[in-house]
Amino acid sequence: MTTIDQVKCHDPISSIATDVSFLFDCQVEVRAHKHVLALASKVFERDLYGIRWGCIFDRTSEEGNLTVRIEDTSFELFQVMVDFIYKKQIYWSTYDLVFLSSLYSLADKYDVNDLMTRIITSIYESWLKRKTRSMPFSIFIPDQRVT
Repeated sequence: MTTIDQVKCHDPISSIATDVSFLFDCQVEVRAHKHVLALASKVFERDLYGIRWGCIFDRTSEEGNLTVRIEDTSFELFQVMVDFIYKKQIYWSTYDLVFLSSLYSLADKYDVNDLMTRIITSIYESWLKRKTRSMPFSIFIPDQRVT
């Protein structure tokens, strides 16, 4: 059981104030709690509480909220990663292999190992489902004549 499993994560849209926002080129943001992200990832822990991000710090608001501009991935991929960290329901079968591969790369970059494992499982389950659908459903019953 990971540390993140032991913590009941707060939803970023709950009444508990978030303290970090990730801003994307499409002018959409993903809000989160630094401590929740840090528990899920050593990269987030290092970047949010230690060494500065490799990307651009946009601004820090009066309340001490950090805004980080994300330029190397899409809003959709980052949102799914954050949703996973927050233990939200994710419908893996709705994502194609290209999306899951990109999500895997993002999870690897941020060192979210549980997400990487879940993506591999999802890809395998999808492959298994397709393989099962293509199998003929005839059952071979051996000849059981008694002599």
